[in-house]
Amino acid sequence: MRQFVGDLIPGSFTGKVTDVSKAESDGYITVLYNEMSYRVFIKSVLDSKDDGIRVIPKKGSIVFCVPDMTSGRYILQNCNAWDKILIQAGSLKLEMNAGSGEVVLNEGKNGGLININDMVAKINAIESDLNNLKTLFKSWPVTTGDGGTALKTALGAWYAKTLTKTTKSMIEDDKVKH
Repeated sequence: MRQFVGDLIPGSFTGKVTDVSKAESDGYITVLYNEMSYRVFIKSVLDSKDDGIRVIPKKGSIVFCVPDMTSGRYILQNCNAWDKILIQAGSLKLEMNAGSGEVVLNEGKNGGLININDMVAKINAIESDLNNLKTLFKSWPVTTGDGGTALKTALGAWYAKTLTKTTKSMIEDDKVKH
């Protein structure tokens, strides 16, 4: 198969990734082929400093590289194992990390996304509690001269139950950050 593809694309080669330290900052990896090291670019938009898609292969993975006939540089075409995928289009940034399983949108400074079902359950519990309180007030018989004793008795069971304080970990998906 490698020979077949190599025959279709002159100058292409399959090599082993030896260095990925410049992948994010400068957009290239180092690949060993026939005992020589090659700088292989990983961006889909070669003439843009930031925009494009970068598939960062794992160090030690096998990659297929093809020459870019216009620039004379080698470009990553495919890999057998990836570590990270970075996508940028203007101010929009997306990062996917294979090791941690995280997806980060626009640097993730806002924390994880909300697990909507957990959030709805928390809101429903609060709404139910408020509706119970409204029902108690609505059904409270006003008795002249009792000083609120009937109301206090009716509310006793309601205020004996406390709401659970919501914590970030209860509703956050820490694998998807925005």
